[in-house]
Amino acid sequence: MQKDFILPDIGEGIVECELVEWLVAEGEQIVEDQPVAEVMTDKAMVQIPAMYSGTVSQLYYQKGDIAKVHQPLFAMQVVDGGEPSAGREPSADQAPSADQEPSAGKEPSAGREPSAGREPSADQ
Repeated sequence: MQKDFILPDIGEGIVECELVEWLVAEGEQIVEDQPVAEVMTDKAMVQIPAMYSGTVSQLYYQKGDIAKVHQPLFAMQVVDGGEPSAGREPSADQAPSADQEPSAGKEPSAGREPSAGREPSADQ
């Protein structure tokens, strides 16, 4: 099934971005979550991942063009019914990375001893 890939929200208040580099080509097979393009907003460079697996059929922009958020970025022939995998969050690129996970749920003072009731040491 032919499906347009809609450029998602890539940051609060961002309505457009510059296409810096295509990381795929027309006719190329891609898999879900594979980076397909690098775009530059007024705040950061961002890699856009594919939401589906399939074949890229048409790139709608050229390098240097300004792409609009919520508008088609490219078209593809989708495999597996064209639905994102179960459990995939729409803003997965904003989720904490694996190296950030250990701090989740810890108290801000974790790892430090409580200072209540302690007297200052002589060398302070």
